[in-house]
Amino acid sequence: MNPPPDELTPEDELKLAFGRVIGFTVAAIVLLVGGGIALILLAAVFFGFLYGR
Repeated sequence: MNPPPDELTPEDELKLAFGRVIGFTVAAIVLLVGGGIALILLAAVFFGFLYGR
């Protein structure tokens, strides 16, 4: 493999920028959905102990 050139072309910079935006968006969605599910499960366990079920 050849090493990447020192100077990126505008097209390469645009591809990297879009990749970062897509990656950040996917990570934010996964964290929000996963965090919401974890919060629901934690509340279910807490109220299960609280009400003795």
